[in-house]
Amino acid sequence: MPNFIFELLVEEIPHEILPKTLQHLQKSVPLAFQQADIHYTDIEYFATPRRLSFYVSGLPAHGNNQLLEQKGPSVKAAYLDGKPTKALEGFFKTYNVSSDDIIIRNIKGQEYIFIEKQKKGQPIETLLEEITTEIVTGIKFNEPMRWNHQGQIYEFIRPVRSIIAMLDDKILPLKFFGLEARNILLGHRQLFPKPVILIHADNYAETLTSLGVLPSFEERATTIEKAADLLAQTQNANALLDSELSNTLASLTEFPHPILAEFDPEFLLLPKEVLISEMKIHQKYIPIISHEGVLMPYYIITANIPCSDEETCKNVIAGNSRVLKARFADGAFFYEEDIKKGLEFYRQTLHSIAFVDGAGSMNDKIERMQKIGTILNKQLHLNLDSQLLLQAIAYSKADLASLMVGEFPELQGIIGSYYAQKAGLPKPVASAIKEQYYPLALDKNYTMPSQALSGILALTDRLDNLLTLYAVGKEVTGSRDPYALRRQVIAIIHILEAFGWNNFSVSEFLTAVLDIYQPLLQVELKHWQDSITKFIQVRIENILKQAPYHFSADIIAIICDQGTDNILESIQKASALQDLRTHHSQQLQILTGLSKRISNILEDYTITNFDPQLLQAPAEKMLFKSYQVIENKISTLSYAEKLKELLSLEPVITDFFANIMIKTGDIQENNRLALLSFINSLFKEIADFSRLSNAEK
Repeated sequence: MPNFIFELLVEEIPHEILPKTLQHLQKSVPLAFQQADIHYTDIEYFATPRRLSFYVSGLPAHGNNQLLEQKGPSVKAAYLDGKPTKALEGFFKTYNVSSDDIIIRNIKGQEYIFIEKQKKGQPIETLLEEITTEIVTGIKFNEPMRWNHQGQIYEFIRPVRSIIAMLDDKILPLKFFGLEARNILLGHRQLFPKPVILIHADNYAETLTSLGVLPSFEERATTIEKAADLLAQTQNANALLDSELSNTLASLTEFPHPILAEFDPEFLLLPKEVLISEMKIHQKYIPIISHEGVLMPYYIITANIPCSDEETCKNVIAGNSRVLKARFADGAFFYEEDIKKGLEFYRQTLHSIAFVDGAGSMNDKIERMQKIGTILNKQLHLNLDSQLLLQAIAYSKADLASLMVGEFPELQGIIGSYYAQKAGLPKPVASAIKEQYYPLALDKNYTMPSQALSGILALTDRLDNLLTLYAVGKEVTGSRDPYALRRQVIAIIHILEAFGWNNFSVSEFLTAVLDIYQPLLQVELKHWQDSITKFIQVRIENILKQAPYHFSADIIAIICDQGTDNILESIQKASALQDLRTHHSQQLQILTGLSKRISNILEDYTITNFDPQLLQAPAEKMLFKSYQVIENKISTLSYAEKLKELLSLEPVITDFFANIMIKTGDIQENNRLALLSFINSLFKEIADFSRLSNAEK
């Protein structure tokens, strides 16, 4: 069975683009073959800074045969006196068929002539041309580069310089970007600059490897990780290498060769985050830490070629060390200058730093945060030391004006924490300044603030961002979210959940802070309140769909329809209902049955006044008494406990229905229906059980 290789050789692809492009190919290539109904054995993908390619094995020689159906004239128009008319003869001639090939079919009471013909599958060469064209034209970039080739303008992420398209040992006549496909393979730019003829599609990966290129993205990443671990072990330490850095290094090299180097230990006097940030983010080096997590004066360079001899390695290390030393020296200078000026100096400069248009300076933001921080402290019943809270907020953004954060913006908060300690601020304040941006990432490994003071600072910052931006008309629209407000609201929800702050009400909060934000409003007040409320609800709905919850659609719909004003209660309610269905389906069936029965009875009932003095029978008296017990305590219970209380009503309600005639046509009927409406309200407060199926969705 034939095998196919396709390669685009390009100028260096930006490292942040390459992994995304590879992921796109991994989705688009099999989809294109699936849509063309072409089966294959396997697909391998290759992506390096200079090439994008895929290899498809086990292809058929031809596409599948197709049964084509063609409708002709009606039987009435096809025959005259039993003989074919000109209409039928023309149909026969057009499709090269005879009367022996026709089929009669009835369509809406009228018979028509049809033919069925087998169309032989096209050669795989022809189909590959169509499929590859669809794949290549489907690769899109936000900021493509345009270039001129023989008077024609083309665009791609970087200029395309060569194309390979081979089916086994045959070159396919494909043409993209003004270039015809050929069997010329270019290896590593420095190690093997001369072109080599690719003899067979099956030899692609092997030939590239022999030319100094590891074509597999995953293999390069694994090679880097293993080599880094071995080098770190020589110092009895660990390589500080995460998947993001590993992928970056794999996107920068075609033949990675990690090399161990060291820097002056005197630089370890700087905050370790500064050194790590410089190495990982700015220079793409791999830091080395001890088994106890202490930064060591070593790092790993990932060269794009192996060192041919010791002298070459020394030169590579020397060149990188000069760059790193200069960068560390700059960091040391910034740090010393910042310490001389102090955090208070930078706090006072916040007046001159703009927040967003229409919302004043960063100092104005701080003043708003102090007011809403005080409100949250009361609303959430935290009883935090107000002096510490106001101090933490006051200094939270001071480091934005520092030299160090100007150079290392990713260290905002962390640098502020160091400077707060240097300034003698209380330890909880320094910790809060550091943790105000937690959680840093919203994946399964995100880190939450470690203390309530940090949590409140993190909340006030994000809430102010949301309320201020919506006040000045900078709402999130469609895919446009320049201030990452979606992520900020998701972080707000996670913080509330992490600290168990289940008395945060969106509506109460918006009312409490109205005086703070009304002077900023460039939109109608109601629009501001409604759009924020809706934006938060949509984020809650999305969170409930995703890990770790994966709540079913009917539960999410019930929760959202009831309103998500209390964010944490909404999540807790959904969790309780999901647990009930997953682990206690029989109990759910009981609640659903009771809820539906009561709702059906009350369907056309208009509630009237209830008079407990009219209760006569023991069964109705017991139901009212049970209702009172639950009603008096239900507001203090968790939702799981509320469900248990509802279940405790089951024998009492059953006894009521068994022994009480409800519709008696007198004042007693209205009283009993009013009592049932109380019970119905208890059920509805938890969920509309009539909409909740017993089956997992």
